[in-house]
Amino acid sequence: MRTVLSAAILAVILSASGCGDQPANAPPAPKQAAKANVSPSAQYFHRVEMYLAPVTLTEAEKAAVEKLEAAAAPQIDAEATHATAVAALHKAILAALTDEQRSALKAAHAREKSDVVFSPVDDVESKILDELRKAKKTVQVAAFGIDSPKIAAELVRLRAAGKDVTVYLDRTQAAGRGSQLDALRRGNVTTFIKHKRYLMHDKYMIIDDREVITGSYNFSKRAAKQDNNLEVIKDSSRLVRKFEADFRRMLKEAGPHPDAETAKKIEEAATKIAAAVETAKAKAEAWAKAEAAWEKALSEADVDATGAVQAAARRNAARAAIAGAKAAEEAWTKAATAEEAWANAENVWAQAARDARPRQYRHDADLYSRRSRTTEGRTPQVPPRA
Repeated sequence: MRTVLSAAILAVILSASGCGDQPANAPPAPKQAAKANVSPSAQYFHRVEMYLAPVTLTEAEKAAVEKLEAAAAPQIDAEATHATAVAALHKAILAALTDEQRSALKAAHAREKSDVVFSPVDDVESKILDELRKAKKTVQVAAFGIDSPKIAAELVRLRAAGKDVTVYLDRTQAAGRGSQLDALRRGNVTTFIKHKRYLMHDKYMIIDDREVITGSYNFSKRAAKQDNNLEVIKDSSRLVRKFEADFRRMLKEAGPHPDAETAKKIEEAATKIAAAVETAKAKAEAWAKAEAAWEKALSEADVDATGAVQAAARRNAARAAIAGAKAAEEAWTKAATAEEAWANAENVWAQAARDARPRQYRHDADLYSRRSRTTEGRTPQVPPRA
């Protein structure tokens, strides 16, 4: 018999406390901290859709599920009621299905051990880490690159725990920014690099010869914010053998991995090179600082020199002005003396002229007197004025 729950009934279920643990075979609840701006409710509804995929729902049944999800979304997004709301929603959805549909779902999920997740809706990196933590013997990784610190740290942890971990990377990404290659090598993880000119663009992991993780998802931080997929293939020995054959083929192309002694020598040489690089960096930084100080000193010296030149020019101008003023004063003194001499000369000349005129007059008067006496009876002539 079918039972269809309304949104009001679901609200009562959600508000009830102590509803118990999440039912078996329920889709996993998302992490409360949503990634890539996807809410916890949207992440969970996506998983519910995949969970219900084995059965066919009518349009009315789909609408009923969507109505239940819409009523449960606020409680799922709230941290305080998140876990209770997820469990209650799962119970309500199962109650809305027929007995036949519930049985079909149970059988399908009991048989199906593989899984697929999608970013950015799902936390794909956490799914990878969960699968790696289950490794008991071996992990083989073929990846275009690994720049996720969490995935690299988990591989190093597995190696430290005695697991056989082998990683094969493309040369371009292995040397790229953010690459975790150095961290893997420091953790004694066996690493191979593809050196041929074409890219090695695989992204898969083989765990314990029984499980394969593969898809478009790169083992990087950015992949979580992009549309990618990751499939977990379990208990398919045929597919696992194909992936293992491909992994062995690529390792042959990469060449043999150095033995422990050679690897140790390489590591020591790499350490020395790294130390030399750090020393060179320090010297370069010191040189850059010294060069900056020198440039600053030169700049300040230029400013000082410019000020000194300007001050010297001002001093020279002042000296020239003083000399000019002195010369002008001397010229003025000479001019005043000359003017005074000129005035004196004029006075002397004027006095001389005055003195000379009476003498002339006297001379003329005497001459006139003598003529008058000798020319009596004549008309007297007025002497010309000198």
